[in-house]
Amino acid sequence: MLDKVLLILLILLCFTIVNADQKIVKIATLGDYAPYCMADKDVKLNQIIPVGSDAKGFKGYSWDVVRESFHKMGYTIHLSISPWIRP
Repeated sequence: MLDKVLLILLILLCFTIVNADQKIVKIATLGDYAPYCMADKDVKLNQIIPVGSDAKGFKGYSWDVVRESFHKMGYTIHLSISPWIRP
């Protein structure tokens, strides 16, 4: 159940388009929900991922689908990774 909620949250958050002229989409997600979203310990929490590139230190099934979909449409991705518990 929680995996469906996370996937829906990821999809809803990924549709926040920053600037239509530059084709940038802003995505916010968790970093610790394997196998959907997984961040390494040394991951940068905010990354700009140009078309054809991948995030450094971040992987997972959901991320692969979202990244490929937006890159195919020509969008650069601004990825923000946050822990579930925030200070």
